Amino acid sequence: MNRTQTRYLKAPIIAAVFAFPIFAAATFFIGIVEQLPNPVAIRQPGETIIELLAIVFGSLLFGWMIAIIPCVIGTAVLANVGRNYPATRFPLFWVFVGTTVIGIPTAIAQDFNPTTATVVIALTLTGGFCAAICRRFTTWFEAPKEEAVRPPARAVSPLHPE
Repeated sequence: MNRTQTRYLKAPIIAAVFAFPIFAAATFFIGIVEQLPNPVAIRQPGETIIELLAIVFGSLLFGWMIAIIPCVIGTAVLANVGRNYPATRFPLFWVFVGTTVIGIPTAIAQDFNPTTATVVIALTLTGGFCAAICRRFTTWFEAPKEEAVRPPARAVSPLHPE
């Protein structure tokens, strides 16, 4: 019987809190990369920072609600797989699973449309980063061994010596 136990309670919570800021940052930088052959428009420094801060704070308030369910399910499944198969505890395995589980269905749902590639790539990166965060806060440990149960010692009575 496998006596390995896991702890992962805080992992999906931390990953869910950071999921939407990661998605917003990925979308922002992918949008810049898409414009690279053309000059990138530079606005007033305060405008971009204020918009970015508004997105981050708004995402911290509401974005975790969307991300908590996939983070909890993914962490529970991968932690329990890691209990039985120690090779799956490797962090790159978690990142691979996080990117493929989110990226492939999203790409199929978008019909591999190039106009929605930004969303697909951003969700794929978010899945990988969230899986890495969940792996970072997941631990496995061996349960303490149970002592063998011995039968109670036979009482020796002065009336019935052995």
